[in-house]
Amino acid sequence: MGHLSSGIVVTCRHKRSQLRNKQIALRELRDRLEALNRPTRRRISTAVPGRVRAMTSKQRKRRSVKKQRNTILRKKPKPRE
Repeated sequence: MGHLSSGIVVTCRHKRSQLRNKQIALRELRDRLEALNRPTRRRISTAVPGRVRAMTSKQRKRRSVKKQRNTILRKKPKPRE
């Protein structure tokens, strides 16, 4: 069973009865056409709250200081000649 203008084709072989299979296929075709005609919802973009941005900025600064401190401690002193 198919819909000419949209090109959707549906078949059904679940039951032994031809009539029952046609009814199921027709229902499936209706569902697909409704889904095709239903408008898609647009995503509402949300901004990151100011508190969260401040907290991540603070964490980055802490991590940066920590890494700088570790690299200073790990540096080997140059041998004196």
